[in-house]
Amino acid sequence: MTDDVTLEGPDDQDAGLRARSDFLDFLNDVRPSMFVGESLSWLLRTEAPFHVQASDVAELIAAWGEERARLSHQPRSVYFLNALRKIVDAHRANAVRDFDPDSFLVAIGPGLSSLCPSSEAGGLHAGLRELRSSLARSVAVAADASGGENSIEIQGARYPLKTGQEKAIARLEHEAYMTDDVFESVFADLQTAMSTRVGLPIHTALHRIARAGAAIFNTGRVPQALRVFSLIDESLDRLKISPEGRLEVQAAVRETDINEGLLAKVLQDSERRAEAAPMVRTLGYLNPFDALLVLAEEKRRDRRRLFLNAFEVYGAEAMPLLVDRLAPSVASAQPWYLTRNLLYLLSRIDAPDDSTRKRAIEAVGRFVTSDQPQLRTAALAALKHQGGRECVPYVVRAVDPAAYPAGTIDDTESLKRHLFQAMELMLDSGNETAISIVAEIATGQRGSEFDLGQPLKDEACVALGRRKAPLPRRAALVVANYLSAQVSKKFKIVTGNFALGIDAHACKQLSALIADSPEQEAKDVLAHPLMLRFQD
Repeated sequence: MTDDVTLEGPDDQDAGLRARSDFLDFLNDVRPSMFVGESLSWLLRTEAPFHVQASDVAELIAAWGEERARLSHQPRSVYFLNALRKIVDAHRANAVRDFDPDSFLVAIGPGLSSLCPSSEAGGLHAGLRELRSSLARSVAVAADASGGENSIEIQGARYPLKTGQEKAIARLEHEAYMTDDVFESVFADLQTAMSTRVGLPIHTALHRIARAGAAIFNTGRVPQALRVFSLIDESLDRLKISPEGRLEVQAAVRETDINEGLLAKVLQDSERRAEAAPMVRTLGYLNPFDALLVLAEEKRRDRRRLFLNAFEVYGAEAMPLLVDRLAPSVASAQPWYLTRNLLYLLSRIDAPDDSTRKRAIEAVGRFVTSDQPQLRTAALAALKHQGGRECVPYVVRAVDPAAYPAGTIDDTESLKRHLFQAMELMLDSGNETAISIVAEIATGQRGSEFDLGQPLKDEACVALGRRKAPLPRRAALVVANYLSAQVSKKFKIVTGNFALGIDAHACKQLSALIADSPEQEAKDVLAHPLMLRFQD
């Protein structure tokens, strides 16, 4: 390639424009290399006569990669490297004449580096080195086609390594509707082919396998497809694929290449979700960062559910992203339903470490008194899942009427459910102060500002009654003191089941709560003749 540029072809047509158009069709998988070989040879040749500068080809690749990256939210360097690998593959398929791939990579590298974001330059350079190394390995394998260590057995016959790998991958690509028996044979050969980095360019091989796995999945052969994606996921670690290489493999299957309806059904099944985890990790567009963007904009509930389930697959490693999106400055600018979904995820994902768990609790705690009932409910669920004593102060706020924005606690049924869930969580915490607060609600000493009357006290009694152990001393004394005040009233008339001047309903409920209490104050009040009337 040289600085001389000749755009006019021998047939008096603009060969340059035609070559560029064909080249973009080739990169976009619109036309295979064999159909645009003449244009590729005209544009990319590395032997005289030269037609195009290396910098022009770099700009063309960069423009294509930038557009694809903008649509997919993947790094530009991934697409730059993808284009180079497609060109090298076209050379291997004998579609490009007068072309030396190593010379081409040396010439094109500086131009692409100058057009690559500085944050991605390291990955691009590493990818170029890997690609040039793969060319050298391919030459070494081709030089020894007689078998031995550089050969593998595919379909019962021994082939040179590169040939055998190509044959194994090609079988997978061309037999999407294979029977179970055939698949077992194909998969065994594929495992053999992927046992080494030597041979085919490993990134390209994994890219092709991922696309073949997607095709198999789309036919409804879910178990087979999941095994293919599991092999890819395992190979990324075993073969020590670089982060940049992983991104390239993850970009192989786009959202338009997969049956999302079928994928949604698989992920909806909690048992199969674990099996589908390698597939989710391989589908790059389902990564946690992009999933959050989709959840903020997607209007279809079923598709939001798909991305929520996919996000859940990533588990603890994705949790810091959730916490960041719940920061006050961020949450205030995003739709409330996105915040609800983030809280929902925090009720299902475990924290990677105690520091992240505490950050999550702090971020979630602000929403227990939100003006949105859905956010209040989701926040309590998240606090319950994360657990720990750090949750207690935030849950206690949920039963404080002054903590709610004015005019947001009017929905009686919704508020009652919310307060009941908060009281249950306070009791589950085992915190003596929190339990005594529930006892105060049960006796009417706290929570009257909610205007729920007797139903709120009844709910508190029900929550306290679910405890299997006796009430802690502080809570037991709250109940005992209330009952003592009842029986000590001067103006009361009690005849048989008739009582005037005391709350018989409360006495009956509360006495049951301290029936097993070891506290002397509880025993004394329960032994009062008047209280004996209210005990079963």
